[in-house]
Amino acid sequence: MTNNIQIETPEYKNIVAHDETRALQIVFGDRPNYVVGYGRKDALGLSDSVIIKDGVFVALAEVRCRYHCTHDTLVKTWKNEWLFTFSKLKRLARIAGELRVAAYGLMYIKDSNMVLVEKLADREGRIVCTYHVEPTETKLYLTSDETGVRDNAYILMDKARIYHDARIHTPTDR
Repeated sequence: MTNNIQIETPEYKNIVAHDETRALQIVFGDRPNYVVGYGRKDALGLSDSVIIKDGVFVALAEVRCRYHCTHDTLVKTWKNEWLFTFSKLKRLARIAGELRVAAYGLMYIKDSNMVLVEKLADREGRIVCTYHVEPTETKLYLTSDETGVRDNAYILMDKARIYHDARIHTPTDR
């Protein structure tokens, strides 16, 4: 669906917003005691979403959609690692600690129709996922071709919970 669509167009932004919402629905859609608060897409916010359980704010959620790849691609080609900007990971952990809630990362692998959920930070603000940092040549902004070297965290997804059509699969029962 995202073939040949420019990244900074309203059409692309609508697709991503829809897919991020779909990812959260896959994880939380059949849990009546959870409510998801969606962040604004037109401004830098604390997080993509907030998670409320039984009326209590319990977590932040960052959602990323991966297109034109499968779970097999993630495991075999990308060594089951999720590239995440390190400065964003540190910022998310700091905010989670300040708010005294956990922070989770949700990776929606659209072509496999699955969401991998990894705890990124605890309520103390500590990064708790397994990762390593590497400087990487990358585009600095979505809206330009300017590149530069940025520290990226490569988060290991081996222990991520996998959600698919509201069924949960742990790493041991794949």
